[in-house]
Amino acid sequence: MLAIFKNLGETIIYTAPKEEYNINMEPEVLTWDKPYFLPGKDSRESFFPLDNPVLQPLREKGIVMCGYSRLKPPYRLGRPNPPINMAQFTLSGKGRFRSEQGDIALEKGSMLLVPSGLPHALAIDGEDWEIIWFHFGPDKFWAPAWDKEERVETFPDFQRMERTVKDLLTDLHSPFSLSPRLAEHMAQVLVILLDRK
Repeated sequence: MLAIFKNLGETIIYTAPKEEYNINMEPEVLTWDKPYFLPGKDSRESFFPLDNPVLQPLREKGIVMCGYSRLKPPYRLGRPNPPINMAQFTLSGKGRFRSEQGDIALEKGSMLLVPSGLPHALAIDGEDWEIIWFHFGPDKFWAPAWDKEERVETFPDFQRMERTVKDLLTDLHSPFSLSPRLAEHMAQVLVILLDRK
C-alpha cells in the first residue's frame, strides 16, 4: 500500500511513518518517468466534492478535480503523461516543479500552469507547502490558456483565492441552513477569480 490514511469526509490525512511511504520509491529522486505519489506524514488534502450541485459553476468551466493541500516532507508526485491541464497556487511555503525544461521554484503568490500531456514532477522544498490546485479537462473553457510548456506567474489576488477556497470548504461541510447558498456563491466567486487569468 502506497499510503495509509484516514478519510474524514473529503479530507485525507496521511498518517503512516515516512519509511512506509518509501516502498518501491526513491524519496530523494524527483523524476517523471513513472507515476508515483509520496505524501509526507501529516500532510492533509481536502478535495472538493464536485458531484455536489452547488459546485456546478466549477464543473461548467471544465474543472474535473480540485482541492486544498497542506503538504509535509518528503512530498513528491510524478506524472509521466497527465491527461489534464493543471493550475496550482502556492499560498505558503515552497515547492519545486521539474520538467524537461528544468526546475522552477514555486513560492507564495505563484500560479503554476501545466498543460496536459507534459511529463513533470512536483516536490516540497522545505517543511511546509500550502497549495490550492485545479485540474481542467483538456478541451474545456480555459483551453486557449494552456501553452505547450509550463509557466509560473504571480497571481495578483491569491489572498482572495485562499479565502474563497477555505470559505467554500467550510460552507460545504457546515450544518447551517444558509451554507449551501453560501457555498454556491463561493463557487461562483472562484470561477470569477480563475477567469481573470
